[in-house]
Amino acid sequence: MKSVQLIPFFLILFSFVFSQENKSTSEEPPVNTWVRIADSPGDALGREVPPGRGSSWVYSKSDQVFYRYGGFTPRYSNAIFSFNPKTKEWKEVMADDENYPLDRAHGVAGANLGWDEKNKLLWIGLGRRSVNTGKYGIWSYSPSDKKFKYMADSPHQSIQNVCFALDLNLAVFSPPLLSNGYPKNHTYVLDLTTGKSKKVKSIVPIPNWIYSGSYPSIYQKN
Repeated sequence: MKSVQLIPFFLILFSFVFSQENKSTSEEPPVNTWVRIADSPGDALGREVPPGRGSSWVYSKSDQVFYRYGGFTPRYSNAIFSFNPKTKEWKEVMADDENYPLDRAHGVAGANLGWDEKNKLLWIGLGRRSVNTGKYGIWSYSPSDKKFKYMADSPHQSIQNVCFALDLNLAVFSPPLLSNGYPKNHTYVLDLTTGKSKKVKSIVPIPNWIYSGSYPSIYQKN
């Protein structure tokens, strides 16, 4: 992975500490305070990719880095970056490809990410994208061999949102804004271990559409 030149006047990554018990020291940020950690890299043309434009993040415990995917710059990005919070260094894991090749995850804003600690895989699911940015559905990416794998189709053509649960063994899909006929009182559950999905009736109908994002990935297995 090659080092990335930072764009010093673009987005600043912050950390907010909620702990009321630990006292502030010279090695700890003060509580209830935003702390500047590092600048964020731009895209290939130096344009910013802030979280407000849909880049998505997930933390890898084994790699001890944050992985960042996608964003809107003003085109949909399919780049992967990593950020080490200890060294405060960014690295480009997978460069953006404006041709959107079909053998890798699509350019997207608001994708949902999951980290598979057992298999050391980054999971990339759906998001808001143009109709020309590759296959829809769920992908996995291996940082060690730099390979993508298409894992599953989206169960409904209008779905943009998915959340991962049960240690990445389950994916729950939910509808977006202007869902083009998506049933409001249903959702889809996908078993990622088998690739099989089923439609289930929600206990409570979805109260409103969401533009891009996901519902909380809290799920208790009976």
